[in-house]
Amino acid sequence: MNIVFPKDTDSNTNQVTVPVALLSDTDALNKNGVSIVSYKTLKMLLPSSDVNIRLTSLDGDLNSEIVSITFYPTQLSQSNEPITLQFVHLLSGSDPVCALMDFALSASIWNVEKCQTVSTTSEFTTCNCFEASNFALLMTLDDGTTSTVPLNPILTTGVIISLLFLIATFVLLLFVNRNLESDWALIVKCFLFTFIVNQIIFLAGINATDNKFVCRMVGIILHYFYLSVFFWTLAQAVQLQLKIVQASANPATISHYCLLGWVTPLLVVASAAGLKSDKYGNENYCWLKIWDKVIYAFIGPVAFILLVTVSVLCTSLHGCMIIMKTDQKGAIEMMKLKPAFRALLVTLPMLVVTWTLQSFAIDLNSEVLYTVFAFCYITQAMVIFVLYGVLDEQVQALYRSKFGHNHKAVQDSSNKMWSDKSERSKTSPSNFRASSVTSFSSRASESVINRTDWNDSTTSLSSSTARRLKKNLVIPLKRTAPSPTPSQTQGTSSRT
Repeated sequence: MNIVFPKDTDSNTNQVTVPVALLSDTDALNKNGVSIVSYKTLKMLLPSSDVNIRLTSLDGDLNSEIVSITFYPTQLSQSNEPITLQFVHLLSGSDPVCALMDFALSASIWNVEKCQTVSTTSEFTTCNCFEASNFALLMTLDDGTTSTVPLNPILTTGVIISLLFLIATFVLLLFVNRNLESDWALIVKCFLFTFIVNQIIFLAGINATDNKFVCRMVGIILHYFYLSVFFWTLAQAVQLQLKIVQASANPATISHYCLLGWVTPLLVVASAAGLKSDKYGNENYCWLKIWDKVIYAFIGPVAFILLVTVSVLCTSLHGCMIIMKTDQKGAIEMMKLKPAFRALLVTLPMLVVTWTLQSFAIDLNSEVLYTVFAFCYITQAMVIFVLYGVLDEQVQALYRSKFGHNHKAVQDSSNKMWSDKSERSKTSPSNFRASSVTSFSSRASESVINRTDWNDSTTSLSSSTARRLKKNLVIPLKRTAPSPTPSQTQGTSSRT
């Protein structure tokens, strides 16, 4: 059984494990125990090495908090079980050496022979020591400058191409809505502007690891803009809901949406950066580690935004369907919202997928993930260009106004063609036979009249005879189902 202090810890806290076997016999009051103290600021209180040369060591400089362990009443003198200490690195360095304070030494108070270095990473080092004392970690500290690792070319290409599509969409919407009269267009442009700035900062600073302060600031700014992009998707959903419900006499203005899209994520990031600012940036890239608990400062708000956005969209779609079924005039207005719903429903899951791929790709430095991410990122930008740009109502209205004559000519030609088809479709076989009979009867009557006029020059026919002839021609034709053939027409004329 071991004594662990503290029991709940993270990668930013020292941890000590003491075997119970190291505790000695109890005192007169039947008591024993161990005291563990971690001094967070003692390093700053120690004099400099120029003042006291004994604080220096050839093995490196002090790069951890000082941990003090004391047994009561005393420690057992013989034990094969070591005390395990996990030290967190205060600064970047190399060659870690575990040491304890030994004031009996003359050259230096740091004794490195009674402790062993078990394992080390870029963030912490684990040591084993065999007696109680004051412990610390010595390291060769970096000079504060490191070489910048260039971005993967596949990743860079994917981000640049997607950035061009986003800029094209933003410029197109800015051109067609210069008067800033549509709240939806303004929200979409703010969403695109935030997305564009985020990608520019990513390209310019994600690998700015040569300066720790700059790298940390880049990580905080990226955190803010990533969150802001998702908050602007929520603003789009809220705007659609307000268009459908229209329950308030004073609907939300663009200033309310700006508070949601730009101020709310600022509060979230300020809280996270104030508590864990040292977690932004590392030796590989200027972003949060996906395996660190501080990543939940991003995942938590994003999950909440997704939940609220999906709920608002479901409510909006339900209200839209009710209006379309009950109100014919309102159904026309609801159809105008269809492109907006389609754009948001397609874009939202793509944002989640591309961010996940991007985070894992830069953390694992995987060529496969870089390739998949680049493909998905370019696809996402093209989809945004089509759904928010090409299919936008104002963009299409501008196209119709610029190319209206050609569009109208094609539309008139199409309407005329379908009109002719509909007229022909209205003529059923029975109607066709009836019209044929009527037409033939008319021509037969004209033939009778013309024949009668010709006979008037030789012999006159009485009006009753003409009527009988017409009756004999017309009545049998009405009983005949098929249309008369030319031979039948000639026969009738000859009989006449």
